[in-house]
Amino acid sequence: MKKIFLLVFTLSLIMTIVFSFAFSAARAQSCEYFIKNDTMLDARHLQFDIYLKAKGEPFYYGMGQFKIEYNEALAKGGNITANINRGVTDLDTLQVPKSILQLKDNSFRINSASTYRKQSKCTLIKNKGLGTRICRVVLENTVNFPKVPANLHFIFNGPGASAVYYMNEKDLLVITK
Repeated sequence: MKKIFLLVFTLSLIMTIVFSFAFSAARAQSCEYFIKNDTMLDARHLQFDIYLKAKGEPFYYGMGQFKIEYNEALAKGGNITANINRGVTDLDTLQVPKSILQLKDNSFRINSASTYRKQSKCTLIKNKGLGTRICRVVLENTVNFPKVPANLHFIFNGPGASAVYYMNEKDLLVITK
């Protein structure tokens, strides 16, 4: 009797561990962030694209915010503002970011747009190629940009850090890893 109890208890424990690992691994989504296609349009305009690429299985984009820092030498005595070119994206119209908050001299945050409340309406973030283009950003300077590297990069720590949420099968927003 004691051996049967011990066997049942051990099997139950093993099954609990296996199932919890399987379900947590299936639910966890992660992605890579990319800044691509950075191009000088003219002496005062620098444009670039923001991409997300799913690691593992594709997932449904719920919402995101992107904090980006650039080389402070780019301003060169001028003022830089960032704008979204809403016509260049792979996202559904409702999900395209609409606003940018200028944070300090050399950073800004792209704020999330509205989100759908149903996974079936959300944009699928691809796991192939570059992934899915979120938006195109144009930096505009009041003076000519100097010939220095832009050093555009995402900030993942601190207040307002870059973060992406996916819409799970229960239509709940969950942060990616």
